[in-house]
Amino acid sequence: MDTMNRNKAELFASWERTMRQFARLLLVCLLFAGCVAPPSADRLASMKKQGDGIIAKIEAFQAEKGTLPTSLKEAGVENYQTPNGPWKCSTKDGEIVLFVGDYATDQFEIWWEPVGHNWYVDT
Repeated sequence: MDTMNRNKAELFASWERTMRQFARLLLVCLLFAGCVAPPSADRLASMKKQGDGIIAKIEAFQAEKGTLPTSLKEAGVENYQTPNGPWKCSTKDGEIVLFVGDYATDQFEIWWEPVGHNWYVDT
């Protein structure tokens, strides 16, 4: 009888350790999921507003110099950080595309296209 009780106790202790490990793993997963969720509508609106200021500086640079800047810094943009990393730009057909976020890592992308002068968001 002692052996049977000891085996039950060991089995219960093993099950209890497994459940604690599972609970820790679940907690980490839930915390991680909250960290990589796409930004709220308010944060996207804030990023668009910041981006509008950057676009204004790029357009002013282009109007003054007759060419696109080679970097955001050259356009006079000093603060181009967001909670999801820095704004980036690339040129496309003689126009500039401004963007932030990476769908694979940030769960969203937001970019400004010169054609139509519109913001696009993918969440």
